[in-house]
Amino acid sequence: MEAELGHVGTGTEYEATRDSGLTHREEAKRFVEETGVDALAVAVGTSHGVYKGTPRLEFELLRDIAGLVSVPLVLHGGSGTGDENLKKCIECGIQKINLFTDMADPAGEAMACFMRGESSSDPDITAALEMYAGKKKNFNVAPMVGTEVYRRKLEHYIQLFGSDGKA
Repeated sequence: MEAELGHVGTGTEYEATRDSGLTHREEAKRFVEETGVDALAVAVGTSHGVYKGTPRLEFELLRDIAGLVSVPLVLHGGSGTGDENLKKCIECGIQKINLFTDMADPAGEAMACFMRGESSSDPDITAALEMYAGKKKNFNVAPMVGTEVYRRKLEHYIQLFGSDGKA
């Protein structure tokens, strides 16, 4: 079972709520010991959804918590955090990262572009649109375009995190 300790707020409230929900070191240690959770999502400065502000992560806090607990650590609110920050989170002990917004938003944009016959500046969307160029604009094909973009974004993260070829 995965539990979240601290509070990962929403990106639209990032500047106002970032610091108030950070996970406390000793509380994390005690919580894992007392509950027996299988994984712990920690609040270290990320936010759900699209950031309003610049992500500022607490890597020292993350390293400390990783050294205190015996379970895998999870990062909620990984979308929009930036590739370098995500790589550093892995180096500091994160073993699972939630990236829904980074995956779903471009997939939705791709489906909309396909249905409207529009282009995109996103290279993954452009590639997916090219794959389905000439196909009839309908609701059977549009999800295939979105799925292709989702696949491309996921492949990027798999490679970024050094997980390519590790199943």
